[in-house]
Amino acid sequence: MNVDRNRLKRIIGPMALALVALVALVVIASLARIQERTTEGADPADALTEVPDGVPALRDVVVWQPDAPLQEREVEPATRRALEAAWTRSWQALQRSATGDPSLLSTWFAGPALEQAEAFASAGSEPVELVLGRHELQIGFYSDDGAIVGLRADPVRLGRVIHGPAGPVTRVTDDTFEVVFLLEDGNWRIRQWQRVASRPVEPGA
Repeated sequence: MNVDRNRLKRIIGPMALALVALVALVVIASLARIQERTTEGADPADALTEVPDGVPALRDVVVWQPDAPLQEREVEPATRRALEAAWTRSWQALQRSATGDPSLLSTWFAGPALEQAEAFASAGSEPVELVLGRHELQIGFYSDDGAIVGLRADPVRLGRVIHGPAGPVTRVTDDTFEVVFLLEDGNWRIRQWQRVASRPVEPGA
């Protein structure tokens, strides 16, 4: 009986070691793939699909100002187009949310920015119509790995139309936003979104 047990141990021992080695190789390969995606995959030139010049409904809204000086990495044209598309679509989501449908906010906003966007779109006791004017954007930061962009939007011409019993009431402002975009799974999403100034615009201005 002892002989049989010893033989069984000699057979199972190498098999167990081989199984452990195989599991270790799978784990190492998985970690290497994750690391490759988080480093090389962050390059917008590789990770992003081609994006048309803006969103058709809002393509004339965004105006790019020259990037801030002292940028170590130049913003690629494809990245700029992708950022413009994400910016305009985020405002489309805000427009829908202001009328009572916030379902698209989580597509373009994440983390603290999502809470700020929800509060911004739901400000006031009645649904409003957001009318967008000219948005001037300037990139102030672009990370070396191509995954983080900081920009300033100034001004953002924004009209709020409240449809009350006495008729529509419109309030127009030029707002300033500080924004941080993060590249996640090939898509740009807003992680930081703060309105730092709001200036009323006189009618006809």
